Amino acid sequence: CACGSTKCRGKMLGFQGLPLQTKVDLLCMVEEEIKDKFLQEENVVVYQSYLPQGIGLVTSSEDGSHLVATRRFDIGQPLFINSAQLIPMDDLTSKKFVLDVDGKYILLDKEHHFIYRDEYAEMLGFDSFMDH
Repeated sequence: CACGSTKCRGKMLGFQGLPLQTKVDLLCMVEEEIKDKFLQEENVVVYQSYLPQGIGLVTSSEDGSHLVATRRFDIGQPLFINSAQLIPMDDLTSKKFVLDVDGKYILLDKEHHFIYRDEYAEMLGFDSFMDH
């Protein structure tokens, strides 16, 4: 390509030629066949999570994703109850993980989005983005 753009990759490779993060960002827009092929070839596991009422997810390129309150809560009122996915250590080292939060796909960072135990790791769904 001779377009001259600083963002030009030089040639068109389609979805398969995109960086992993870009593929994940586009998952909500691609056809099921492309999505299924990507998940299988890249060894990606997708977990689904839904935000409770009154909780939002804010994403920025600088700070990543964070949970925020979208309404007032009373003092002492529980915000949500959550559960964890237990992931064997072998899976954690061999697979990539994506969280589908209300239709938005987010690539999980193994250093920040998991709680490590001796024989497994915990993935907390949307609560992975809480600033504990």
